[in-house]
Amino acid sequence: MATEKTAQRVLIVEDEFLIALHVEDVMTGLGFEVVGPIPTLEQALDIARSEPLDGAVLDVNLAGTYVFPLAEELARRGVPFIMTTGYEAFSVPESLRDRPRLQKPVREAELIRLARSIFGGQAVA
Repeated sequence: MATEKTAQRVLIVEDEFLIALHVEDVMTGLGFEVVGPIPTLEQALDIARSEPLDGAVLDVNLAGTYVFPLAEELARRGVPFIMTTGYEAFSVPESLRDRPRLQKPVREAELIRLARSIFGGQAVA
């Protein structure tokens, strides 16, 4: 009896609707099961604390609220993540500066390359 391979779960946290849909499409196209998109820090923290996750794509600024508490929670749990931001590195806390980051506007090819690298081979083909 063969075991069925299931898609890895990637949380998308993004408050801009069109960007959220685009990231969702890219991650789904890579074979990931998308959790979200989630537009608020509070909702995202609830999910991060209660659901199994294999990765995340996080918008740094959610309508004026920084996503850093969520990033710290994911890091504590060992969940890899990619941050997307229009801000320079100095606006990111020191503890998160070594984490993968994409500058907005995010180019699809760069998101795909980084997702494959960070979540490496986790997508179901």
